[in-house]
Amino acid sequence: MGNKDHLHKYKLKNLGSDGKLYLVYFCTLPNCTNYIRADLIYGKEVICNRCDRPYIHKNWEGRYVVHPHCLDCTKKSDKVKKHDADLDDIFKVLEVK
Repeated sequence: MGNKDHLHKYKLKNLGSDGKLYLVYFCTLPNCTNYIRADLIYGKEVICNRCDRPYIHKNWEGRYVVHPHCLDCTKKSDKVKKHDADLDDIFKVLEVK
């Protein structure tokens, strides 16, 4: 198990063999051996691989990102920015209840 005293900075890795996919994220910080199945990273607080700030990892439309990064470090079209703002508004409403 990994060190639970810190946030993790993940990188995607395929542990499958014989052409099978078994995607996991592993922590790239020194002295940490944490691995997590790729589909379980969503909603976790992790460290951005670009700006090194903590953020909550969101689903990237079913895609897995090799070096997970925050939305602030992502180049997005205006349509995607509006979609993200709408989702943030929905999450705020859900948190209030």
